[in-house]
Amino acid sequence: MHRLAQTAVAISASFAFAGSAFAATFSTPMFSMTGVHDTWTLISAENGVVKVAVPSVTAEVEAPATSDGWPRGGHYDDRGTFTPAAGYRLASVSATGNLTGALVGSAGSGTNYAWIWLMGFPESGEGELLYQGGAAATDLKGTLAFDASMPVGSSQPFAFSFEVETYAKVFRDFPVPSYYSASMSVTDVVLTFQMVPVAAVPEPSAWAMLAGGLGVAGFAARRARKSARASA
Repeated sequence: MHRLAQTAVAISASFAFAGSAFAATFSTPMFSMTGVHDTWTLISAENGVVKVAVPSVTAEVEAPATSDGWPRGGHYDDRGTFTPAAGYRLASVSATGNLTGALVGSAGSGTNYAWIWLMGFPESGEGELLYQGGAAATDLKGTLAFDASMPVGSSQPFAFSFEVETYAKVFRDFPVPSYYSASMSVTDVVLTFQMVPVAAVPEPSAWAMLAGGLGVAGFAARRARKSARASA
């Protein structure tokens, strides 16, 4: 059984162009993730818990009262293959952070929203959704903490997707006040991967040796009982 890491681990990253984005491999002794996430930053990796910081996303727009402000959006998307290291399985993934929204103007003059998704698919990336979790907020004024969790419980590779989307829009209304504004930010985002060790499964040859050893021990025990009865 593998020992869980007690201290922060070194992270290796290799980059190659894939269209207009970087394709990166994020690796720890407990798992690797191949996808588009060259901006991941390791926070800590202790006792099987790996914490990773990802970028913030903001959408904001403002307009005078006599016109519409065009909708503005922000988007962050990481997707790739998550592969647990030999001897480990991924118990769960969670995303935490803060949603901060602002709506300035008369009622109904603006809107904002944020979506946070955690999703797991078959390794091919096709087929039915295997795991999911998420959080959302709309028409938010102020700051709201979110915690989106996705139970997994698998030691097999799968296609992992983490996505954040924000949106803001203002609408034409009576010319009081003189302008409207709307914004939505997703900040302080941390992904937490809970890794747990799994017992090693004996190879077929090991099972055969164990069965053979038990057979020899059983044969010896039977002979000993027969000898004891004969000498009685």
